[in-house]
Amino acid sequence: CLNETIRRGKIQEVIGASLAVYESSLDEAATKVVARLNDGDQLRMMWVGGPSSSGKTTTTVKLTQRLEKHGLRFLMLNLDDYFWSAVEHPTDWLNDRNYEAPEALDIQLLNEHLRALLDGKTIEKPVYSFKEGRRIGVKSVKLEPDQILLLDCLHGFYPPITEGIDSSMQFRLYIEAM
Repeated sequence: CLNETIRRGKIQEVIGASLAVYESSLDEAATKVVARLNDGDQLRMMWVGGPSSSGKTTTTVKLTQRLEKHGLRFLMLNLDDYFWSAVEHPTDWLNDRNYEAPEALDIQLLNEHLRALLDGKTIEKPVYSFKEGRRIGVKSVKLEPDQILLLDCLHGFYPPITEGIDSSMQFRLYIEAM
């Protein structure tokens, strides 16, 4: 039991073992990405998904550092910028804004932009302000031919987001916080 381990002053052993498993999992994921590329897959998108506060951003950074050592380049697309404005945002059963629901994102625009980026086009990506609760502008973004589109997203496994995009072009990593 974890509480007993803490009482015995052995928590460092648990932390060390947990970190070793995490680092090993990152190495395994990087190996799988490189293997797919070496096998000729035209990998163009990498999704890191999982529940809120599961470590998606940390994992994304650590994984890309491993992959950059193999010469890979990435373009990060922040999906928070695809949230609907506060007045259009879905709410939960307490009438609070529900950022956890896939419908919180403008899925149609996101899918359109993903396809355009993969086709080598420049998009005008929205820029969302949580402070103002709305999109406050756009930013031109283009995926270079030698880059992989990197997406860190709670909803990275929600099928409508990647509708019409060949799954062989995608690598998906799910983080389980347990």
